[in-house]
Amino acid sequence: MKETKQLSDEAGAIERHTGSDSTTLEGGTLLQLPSGSRPSPLVQPWKSFWPPAPGSDSYLRLIAENPTIFTWQFDMTRPFDRPWRLWTGAAPAEGGGSVQDPRSPSAACSHDSILALDYGNTQKMRDELDEQFRNLALPKVFPKSFNHLAPSELYQKEKPYKCQLPEACFPGLKMHNLVSQSYHVGIADVTGHEDMFSLAISGFEFATCPISIEEWSDDSVSAQYLPGLARWLKQCTGCRDVFCYAYNFRHHDAAQGSDVSPKYEFKLPFFRAHCDASEETCRARLQLYFPERYAELTKGRIRFVNIWRPLSASPILDCPLALCDFRTINPEDLVPMDLVYPHFVDEAYEVRYNPSHRWLYKKEMGPDDVIIFKLYDNLRSEATGKWSCETKCKAILANPSSLSPFCLC
Repeated sequence: MKETKQLSDEAGAIERHTGSDSTTLEGGTLLQLPSGSRPSPLVQPWKSFWPPAPGSDSYLRLIAENPTIFTWQFDMTRPFDRPWRLWTGAAPAEGGGSVQDPRSPSAACSHDSILALDYGNTQKMRDELDEQFRNLALPKVFPKSFNHLAPSELYQKEKPYKCQLPEACFPGLKMHNLVSQSYHVGIADVTGHEDMFSLAISGFEFATCPISIEEWSDDSVSAQYLPGLARWLKQCTGCRDVFCYAYNFRHHDAAQGSDVSPKYEFKLPFFRAHCDASEETCRARLQLYFPERYAELTKGRIRFVNIWRPLSASPILDCPLALCDFRTINPEDLVPMDLVYPHFVDEAYEVRYNPSHRWLYKKEMGPDDVIIFKLYDNLRSEATGKWSCETKCKAILANPSSLSPFCLC
């Protein structure tokens, strides 16, 4: 079997819609960003270390080794400037700085917006989906490992978390408390039947977005790819505005990523079922990015989406993206987790295993193929398809190369 290389990039964008489908956020209330995480019934171990106390060893070491951590703020004109990617910087000549509590959308370990949804038809929708799969005789693959959050008693005491902080400056702080467990899961190949799935119904959809990038790098992504992606999103969704706020390249072997793009540092694929963002974190990020326009923007329709694509010229044979149809997910399957950055605490979802989940993928995606999956939608009529669960599946086929951007819509 021919080996191909696979990259993945994650980028972010905000779409704003106008017209008859406009709506306001529930209750018309605007989110106020609090300082630090809100009170939680669970222990959040990272809070014992971050922010560091002025004068502490961690504080002084940060001043010497990573001074940007004290002064960095999100800049709308430089949305991809993320110092925690490399954590380098010269020590300041004099003085220090002060660390503010990171702003967080996380309301303890609750996700009331999910629990409030009507899941009474979940079994019916799952049965209908199973019948469609049987009638189509869709082939399945069974990866050797398919990871979920382990059913550990730890998470009855601690909220899951992962830190994006300079580890050397925080002796004693575990950068994460995540434990995986692998399960035997079948993944249906939906090639030829992609139109069965849509953002509104299943939380994701397959599409074609042609690109022409000779060499992938930060410069080419910012100057060519993301502007083209924004234009494409406007055309295919009818949105008025698109804002791309983050992206990453991934490769099954980060050290070999330079074979495809020597000007970018690659991340490994993420081999555990997860959801990239909770509703609370999407709304908080909207206010982080557009503090002056937040009230105006939330009067219309806002969607956060992620876009994933292969980058290699040949069809990808390993580490394709598997997705779980939203119609088969129960609210208790989603476990809120903290993603701790210096300036902000994101909240995502880890996923508990449930044999009722229905996973699928598209075989041998090419460089013009994309998957769009939804993170948040404030349009009530499409809110039920607002989340998607995804994971990269090692050993489904043979070797990786993919690109994926997040989009706020």
